[in-house]
Amino acid sequence: MPLLSIAGHHSDVSDPTLLQWIVDKFTDVVNVAPLVVVIVIAVIVVAMPIAILTLALRARRTS
Repeated sequence: MPLLSIAGHHSDVSDPTLLQWIVDKFTDVVNVAPLVVVIVIAVIVVAMPIAILTLALRARRTS
């Protein structure tokens, strides 16, 4: 049995019922607007490379 044979289970790429359930549970737990979650994730994605670059420049300066 091929490893990727499970992909033929649904006609969609993912199960829409499962995704909606995950979104509903996440909204229940976090209890914030989706825009807030997107902004927080965007800030983290932008801050990580900036922090790595800052640490690399600081390490280069000290050596």
